[in-house]
Amino acid sequence: MFRSKENHLYSSEIAHYLGLDIAGKNVPVNFPCHFKTMKENGFTFIPPTEVEEVKKLKNVLLFCPEDYDISINSDVAFIPCANPKIAFYRIVNEFFIEQLPHSIANSAKIAETAQIGINVNVGEHAVIIGDVTVGNNTFIGNNVTILGKTTIGSGCVIKDNAVIGSEGFSFLEVENELMHVPQIGSIKIGNDVWIGSGSSIERPSLGITVLENGAKIDDLAQVGHEVRIGANTQVAAGTVFSGRVTVGKDCFIGVNVSVRPDVSIGDNVLVGIGSVVTKDLPGDAVYAGVPARPFSKK
Repeated sequence: MFRSKENHLYSSEIAHYLGLDIAGKNVPVNFPCHFKTMKENGFTFIPPTEVEEVKKLKNVLLFCPEDYDISINSDVAFIPCANPKIAFYRIVNEFFIEQLPHSIANSAKIAETAQIGINVNVGEHAVIIGDVTVGNNTFIGNNVTILGKTTIGSGCVIKDNAVIGSEGFSFLEVENELMHVPQIGSIKIGNDVWIGSGSSIERPSLGITVLENGAKIDDLAQVGHEVRIGANTQVAAGTVFSGRVTVGKDCFIGVNVSVRPDVSIGDNVLVGIGSVVTKDLPGDAVYAGVPARPFSKK
């Protein structure tokens, strides 16, 4: 994880780093900030609709759209660009945050069978038990539990109180009683995966639960047994995937979405907040509602 830090750069240096041009005053900048709380020597990005407030600013750097009227204020620096928000966060990531040193807390419990990579952080009271492999440069927060046959790639972030490898919810009715189905499958988590606080990734009975490279899971999400989440798919807080769900790559699943078992969601799909997915959703489209219905093509 990381913390913010101040730095001291001129607007021209930032523009040069991005391969862009600067317009207006060559302002020195020390810190990023929100547009609504701008202070002198700060920098931020602005939408094209912001005009009157920009006229009042002084000695700040603004990333703006390429067609923005930069003549409205000569006391600030402008860097016109195709995507001001992305340009802004590139500079924040490069110059205004620092990575916290990784360590393994004394209170963490790590089984001898676990294989932990280089520069891995394991937080206070974390528990890692079973045939677990953790790749290099992965951050495991406080009170995280990782169990069973679990492989975690490099550069992952697993936030506080997440549980990976808990048994999936599976019972069979036998002579009017419910018999628990033992979950002895495995979990595979790719590189650069983010798992939010309090989220649960369940292992299946015999198969495998997979989070592909770059998948991002928000807080308090439930990924059921034998689910597969595609590369670079984002899953917002409170979402529940029942067993054997498949989600394609480059999707965005909104807050508090519920997906029934055995459903398949295609690539490049957006599912709106609070939707209930009861059947397969083809790719390259937007869906919303209860049950989820096509809203538009992407």
